[in-house]
Amino acid sequence: MEIVVNSTVLDKAIQAVSVAATTSATDLTAHAVFDVTSTEVFVLAYTKRISVKLPLTVVSASEPGRFTVDIKRFRTLLSTLSDEDITLKYDNYVVTVNTSLGEQDFTSLDPSRFPWWDHQLAEAKPTAKILASTLSKAIADAKEFAGGKEQTNTGRDFSVLEMQSGKIASTDGQVAALLTVEGLESATFRIHVGTASSVLKYFATFEVEEEVEVLESNMSLFFRRPDGAVFTEVKSVSGLPVIRVGKEPATVTWSIHKDSLAKAMKFLSAGAPDNDNHLRFYWDNGTLAVGMNGSAGKIRKVNLTTSD
Repeated sequence: MEIVVNSTVLDKAIQAVSVAATTSATDLTAHAVFDVTSTEVFVLAYTKRISVKLPLTVVSASEPGRFTVDIKRFRTLLSTLSDEDITLKYDNYVVTVNTSLGEQDFTSLDPSRFPWWDHQLAEAKPTAKILASTLSKAIADAKEFAGGKEQTNTGRDFSVLEMQSGKIASTDGQVAALLTVEGLESATFRIHVGTASSVLKYFATFEVEEEVEVLESNMSLFFRRPDGAVFTEVKSVSGLPVIRVGKEPATVTWSIHKDSLAKAMKFLSAGAPDNDNHLRFYWDNGTLAVGMNGSAGKIRKVNLTTSD
């Protein structure tokens, strides 16, 4: 089997799928898998929970087949090349790459051991279609409030971002976030906090105005790019407790510039004890202030400017 492909195009594809791979392993999770069909060529990668599949534009492909290459070693080779067409020849678990600098060989692992998930994607139902940049921003914000694998004081798992009634919810057991994202009203997915960074890297491959299609099956979540590229994650079994926000009318509300609040918090935390970084709000005679306990035992405050 033989593929002719542009080195720059191939490097971008390998870089994109590497968000679902690891460079510290010696098994398939460190490899890119090439899937050559009678009409298309795809590049895939996976780790324990996630996988990415991208269509690859090639100059030519001789026949259908599958093989793998070590991502780290292969990208090292590609980094030495100019923008040129190269040939990948596969025979009996050896991939020979023909370039302007000469030939180089890579050992292929058994591609049949890859956890192919095409049937799951075929069964998945679309639940949303929105700007990738919008969903990426919401996931990034919600991730900041998510907890670790398990909170020992409650025994609950707070390590997921979860759709709850059209909102992305996250919590670490102390603070919580509920982010309303228009267009996700029918979505029910969960994203593990450990894979959220990979999701965000995948979204970074979208063009500015491109939309992401969200598809869900009983077992998996899929994010599909307009060109057919797909990111998939195994759904987390455990979810968050339902996060509710009180409906009672507020006694008082404030509008504060986020940079002003962030600066005040940073200033106060510089003098706060390591074991006490609680932020307190003070409202007195129309003046809003935030404060923290200081290391010398005094409460230090910073006044904030509010707007109507």
